[in-house]
Amino acid sequence: MQTEPITINVSPRAARAFRNASPATQRHIQDLLEFALMKDEELDEAAFRAATEALERTVDEMGKMVRERGLTDEKLDEILNAPKA
Repeated sequence: MQTEPITINVSPRAARAFRNASPATQRHIQDLLEFALMKDEELDEAAFRAATEALERTVDEMGKMVRERGLTDEKLDEILNAPKA
């Protein structure tokens, strides 16, 4: 697949995390972003399947990473159920 670089603004912390991530994690994040930006009509079945698989791998990898860093199910529930600003 042909790619083209883009620039997006994120927090310094997120930028640092992306730069320090493994190449596989960076690719998963790039796949997720591509999926999020594509319109429904631009996704054929194979691309949708590939993007979905990339999203699943990314979520699994991120879950493992945050658990290794001490995130508990209770803390996750607290974060997810916090009132929105």
